[in-house]
Amino acid sequence: MDRIYRVFIVDDHPMVRLGVAHLIGLERQFEVCGEADGGADALVALDLLYEGGDVDIVVVDLSLEDINGLELIKQIRSRYPDLKVLVLSMHDEQIYAERTLRAGAQGYVMKRETASEVAVALNRIIHGDVYVSDEVASSMLGKMVGSTNDGGDVDSLTDRELEVLHHLGQGLAPRHVAEELGISVKTVEAHRESMKRKLDIGSAAELTQFAVQWAQRHATL
Repeated sequence: MDRIYRVFIVDDHPMVRLGVAHLIGLERQFEVCGEADGGADALVALDLLYEGGDVDIVVVDLSLEDINGLELIKQIRSRYPDLKVLVLSMHDEQIYAERTLRAGAQGYVMKRETASEVAVALNRIIHGDVYVSDEVASSMLGKMVGSTNDGGDVDSLTDRELEVLHHLGQGLAPRHVAEELGISVKTVEAHRESMKRKLDIGSAAELTQFAVQWAQRHATL
């Protein structure tokens, strides 16, 4: 009998979890072993499942209420080194796919893709491969050989700086960015200064304008 691989789903939208669970139920090789709507609950559940050998893959959304998805991936890789991670997200893969791979994920699929793409990704990563779209693979190859890419200097930002840039691009003031991320306003200001240097931007107002324009360019459908 073929082995059954167990999948844990982390997404803060119940309908998305239901849809992913339904899709997995159609695949003979996979079954859902649990789900969570946030990172903290996911880690509690995974502690038990991993200890019993009852989980193989975690499907993670990047936008969670209690923890940044990239940070959750890093924690999963640190605490459960044998688990595979597939990111299923609405965020632009040209910006986030490579970052999720660096964090420890094995695949990235945008939520606008067809259900069959999720199935292909699950099958690919469970057998030791990495799954990204052809466009992202070409972009990553271009970076390796020194080609330019449309990420521009944004690629030089840290994961936290990119998160701050995203919130600034949504029109949030530094105080509200700090509240959203659970950090101090002083820390947000430090990130803004660092981004201004890396992006060669002269003022906070220009940085905000850049963030808004960047968010609009990379908005998902």
